[in-house]
Amino acid sequence: MHKKQIVVIAIVVAIMGFLYSRDLVGVKKSGDAGGHTNTTAEQKRPAVDVTVEMASAAAKIAIGSTLAGQITATESQLKNAGDESARLGLQKKTGPAMGRS
Repeated sequence: MHKKQIVVIAIVVAIMGFLYSRDLVGVKKSGDAGGHTNTTAEQKRPAVDVTVEMASAAAKIAIGSTLAGQITATESQLKNAGDESARLGLQKKTGPAMGRS
C-alpha cells in the first residue's frame, strides 16, 4: 500500500515539475491589433441618454393600465403646478404610498 502511494506521489511531483518548467505562452489571435479586445473605439452601439419620460414610459408598460393612468395624471398635475409650494404639496400628497388605498 505504501509503495503505491509513493509511486503516485512521485509521478504527480514529476508532472508538476515538468509543467512548471514549461514557458507560459499566451493565446494569440490572428487579426487583432495589438492583442487588445476591450477598446472603446470599436463600440457597436452608441450610448443613449435616458430621459425621465423614457423611463416613465417603460415603467407604465410594466405596471398596468390602472396605475399608469394614475401616474400620468399625477405627472400632468406636477407639470402644470405653477410654483414650488404647489409642486411640493403634490409630491407630499402622492408620496411613496401612491396607489395604496
